[in-house]
Amino acid sequence: MGKSYERIDGRLRAFIEAQHIFFTATAPLAGEGTVNLSPKGLTGSFAVIDELTVAYLDFAGSNAETIAHLRENGRISLMWCAFDGPPTIVRVHGRGEPVFRDDPRWAGLMRYFPDIDPARHGLRAIIVVTAEKIRDTCGYAVPFMTYEGDRPLHGSRFERETDESLDAYFHKKEHVATSVDGLPGLPLPLPPLPPPRSIRRVEPACSWPPLGRPGRHRGHGRSLRDPVAPEPTRGRSGKPPQTPPRPIGCRWPSCQGSGSRRASHTPQLLCYSS
Repeated sequence: MGKSYERIDGRLRAFIEAQHIFFTATAPLAGEGTVNLSPKGLTGSFAVIDELTVAYLDFAGSNAETIAHLRENGRISLMWCAFDGPPTIVRVHGRGEPVFRDDPRWAGLMRYFPDIDPARHGLRAIIVVTAEKIRDTCGYAVPFMTYEGDRPLHGSRFERETDESLDAYFHKKEHVATSVDGLPGLPLPLPPLPPPRSIRRVEPACSWPPLGRPGRHRGHGRSLRDPVAPEPTRGRSGKPPQTPPRPIGCRWPSCQGSGSRRASHTPQLLCYSS
């Protein structure tokens, strides 16, 4: 029997993060429009941001249907299924948004993907999905399959591209700037890839409304609006640092510390992660 969940955590999150492949489905609003279904892989290219938010990296390719559909209507479904172990299928239905290279949230989001070299794969967008419905079902008919490893072909194909040559590649493709149904796709010209920054892995810390939207979101780590990790409020010696910690700018009024870390607050609207 299928079961609905209020959030992505515990066993459900562990299952999602353990899978080597997942699928995304989107469609235009027009009834005769083309439904798109895409497989997604590459280890380290998917992340759970908080209990109701996930994100994945959108790499270079010859189409941009998902981006086009999300720009038009935001609807998206993600699916994971077990190819080993107990039979399980998990679906997340929600609203997605493509975050492009020139978006100020880019650097903050990239902290969730520390094992990915964006230049090697021609990274063009980060897809952020806010879950509205979370369900699992049995996967009795899904066959057993063995994971042997990621294909190296995507990296070897696009690692030689520069920002300029990648932009030229996208311009040559018929369905990158526009979808197969004529919807606006990837915005061109392609902005340059932001330089990598020295940042720490994100750990759960406090509640927030992702992308400026209120709701029940806990454990986001740090605000995506600040790409720089803050200084700790106190060092291991118990003494405060020489310079004051930087505010992260959590706008969630009921922000409370959670997880193994603590969050200290100055009148509700700002929080510091330590």
